[in-house]
Amino acid sequence: MSWFARFFADDDAAFATLSTMITSFANFTVQYNFSCVSLALIMMSQGNCTSDDGNCATGEQAAWVEGASEAGIFVGAVIGEICFGYLGDYFGRSEAMILAMSLAFVSIFISSFLSLGGPDAVYAIIILFRFVAGIGLGGMFPLAATKASEDGSHHAGKVNSQASSFSFFWQLPALLLPYILGIIAVDSPLGANARWRLILGFGLIPCFFTLVGLFLERPLLAKRAQRRAAEASSTVIAMHSRTASNGATTAPADDVVVGHETTKRSSTASVFASPFASHSELTVAQVVHLLRTQPTLRRNLLAAGGSWFLYDVVVYGLGLLSTYTIAAITDDDGNISSSKSIRSLCTDQLIALSAIIPATMLSIYLVPVMGLRNLQMLGFLVQGLSCLMIAATFTSLNHAYPKVLFGLYVIVYATLNFGSGITTFALPAALFPKEIRTTFNGLAAAMGKVGAVVSTFSFYLIAESAGFPALLGICAGIALFAVWFTWALVDPTQLLSEDTDASDATTGSTSATGAGAIDDATTSTTTQNALHAQRLV
Repeated sequence: MSWFARFFADDDAAFATLSTMITSFANFTVQYNFSCVSLALIMMSQGNCTSDDGNCATGEQAAWVEGASEAGIFVGAVIGEICFGYLGDYFGRSEAMILAMSLAFVSIFISSFLSLGGPDAVYAIIILFRFVAGIGLGGMFPLAATKASEDGSHHAGKVNSQASSFSFFWQLPALLLPYILGIIAVDSPLGANARWRLILGFGLIPCFFTLVGLFLERPLLAKRAQRRAAEASSTVIAMHSRTASNGATTAPADDVVVGHETTKRSSTASVFASPFASHSELTVAQVVHLLRTQPTLRRNLLAAGGSWFLYDVVVYGLGLLSTYTIAAITDDDGNISSSKSIRSLCTDQLIALSAIIPATMLSIYLVPVMGLRNLQMLGFLVQGLSCLMIAATFTSLNHAYPKVLFGLYVIVYATLNFGSGITTFALPAALFPKEIRTTFNGLAAAMGKVGAVVSTFSFYLIAESAGFPALLGICAGIALFAVWFTWALVDPTQLLSEDTDASDATTGSTSATGAGAIDDATTSTTTQNALHAQRLV
């Protein structure tokens, strides 16, 4: 028996392995392709100049290049999070992931290897197709988080937030890899043009493996669907037998009853059928109806999306500090694209980014210990205090001790990935019922990206006009406000995560085992009732 046959001999084990691989590679793909662009733009600055040589040597391009390169991928991500979040509920998690990752793969390939012509044409192609890639990559945020949390659950009607957090962990090596490749590239015989294309094009590799995993998973998904259909059919037949004597009617044996929904199932499930051959009945109008009629759903969206918004405001705001502190200690020769400058930049970035790995690993360990709500509050508290620390010492260290300032920045950056870095990613999957989980996860993720756009553009003006201490003070205030925001809006009795039973739930106003307890089955029934009522209108 071949290794391939042995791997698929146990369906459940193969499915668990493939699911972990898919969500891990998906998160790696997303973060790498978001992170590598800034380094690639630095590498290509001198050779693809849209301004004068002096400006390009310092990394300054024409205004349209700088503005569009910053905003394009973020705008694409917001669109992707909303659209593919909905498609994840409409077609299914894995089906929507295939579509999103395929779109990203094609766009990354074009921007990396088919961006040809003069400098203006090269930048235009990169910006356009990085925007399109952002749509696919942005869609992976809600899809990967939801798939990891659902597939990793060991209890019916629950999600596993630690499994989702583990898939998030693989974003961290993806943050480091562009700078590792940057050092390798500048020490290689590759020319300047080949170097930045290598950095951009490498993102195709994890994208490819994600797609391979998704297609290998198809036959396992078909078998699981057949088992669920058979179980549902047995339930319907039993119900029909019990009620036939009373003259009651039930759904035909070819129908699967889920709550108030009756949907047709195929008598045969082909492994090679199109991934998009079946879908739910969820419509955009029903999503709007749910938001209008269910206050708890609106509150949970505000809790998940608002937390993500506040977190991204702080993270991307402090990204400006990263640029400043690393520039202050970087040993360059006046040309940002030179081998010496890139080697120094990549080395300093690797030092700074390496600090986030232990912080994130500690957070993953603490998810089942503290629960999402408590861990998120602790994370925001630590971030706020760290920002206050560096704000108080910034002026005295700025010119006299830049390397000490850089060391403090490394500490602050590590705190950004402790607690809330994990929980804002995992929280939406734990707050929303299965029927609408990726739709609302996508809306929450999009709210986070709006925070990134707000901070990227507004905080630059604040730093220019009021200075970095004022910016750090604002970040500290936002982080400390987020502690209260989490406490006030994240209701522990609404969390569907199996990790929170002994932690978050005990801190709520109602015990998880008491009247306030809620599980996926209860929430799903409420949602299905609302969806059914909307269909009857």
